[in-house]
Amino acid sequence: MLLVLIGIILGGIVFVYGFDIEKTTIEKCNVQTLDKPSFERAINTTLPTEISNYLVKQVGIKTFKHVGTLSKDSLHYSVIEVKDQFPPKAYYVVWDKTGVKKFGELKFKVIKESSKSDVIGEYTILTIYGKKKVQVIAQKSFKVAEVDNVKSLKTIKVVLAEYVYIWTWVGGKDTLTKTGAKGKFWVDYGNKIVDVDDLSWEYHDMKVGLCSFSHHTDDDPLSAGVYADAHYHLAFRHFDSHPRVFVNAWAEVDFDGYGNKWNGKPSC
Repeated sequence: MLLVLIGIILGGIVFVYGFDIEKTTIEKCNVQTLDKPSFERAINTTLPTEISNYLVKQVGIKTFKHVGTLSKDSLHYSVIEVKDQFPPKAYYVVWDKTGVKKFGELKFKVIKESSKSDVIGEYTILTIYGKKKVQVIAQKSFKVAEVDNVKSLKTIKVVLAEYVYIWTWVGGKDTLTKTGAKGKFWVDYGNKIVDVDDLSWEYHDMKVGLCSFSHHTDDDPLSAGVYADAHYHLAFRHFDSHPRVFVNAWAEVDFDGYGNKWNGKPSC
């Protein structure tokens, strides 16, 4: 690892940055091999007009998100979300070609959760007042909830996962930047990823310039990921954050990410 020391003079204060020019990486968690699903059942992404009309006119639910419709034999189980929270505020509709058979609220139970914070980098800054340090912190967290009151939908699990990449002063009150890759993943356990909500976000202190921030999802039937990418600068100091979170069809969570540091011009 190559260490570079660069001094910057700002308003009579000398800042000396010590940083490595290699990217900082986060080790991946172990996950099982994604082989064949444990079973197959159809999942439809569209909701028939008759069912939408039923929800609006007879139930009074005017705003909702259709998460997916699971079909087995001649019955269809449509899951709709009415409020973005965790555990979700959601309902189910059971129907067939003759019409609606049953409607009710889904109850969820949290079955697993984890939160961890690690310092993955530390850099010294020398000023006329003494040395200061900057840390890079990785915060990883997730919660898993499952349907608890409808037997035919017991395989439905919801995973809220977040990886936050933080740049902050050591021992100070000011956090310079936070970049969060966050997603809510609906999973039909052992079968496929049903739906993904990208909830990624960023924060930067008023002293820090935001050059760019973008986020997106990437998914296939057995796994899905949420990606966040940000570029900041503080005077001549530039910093990239690239956190990612992944969930597979077995509701297992994986984290990955890296950050690049360099000195350049005092703007984007």
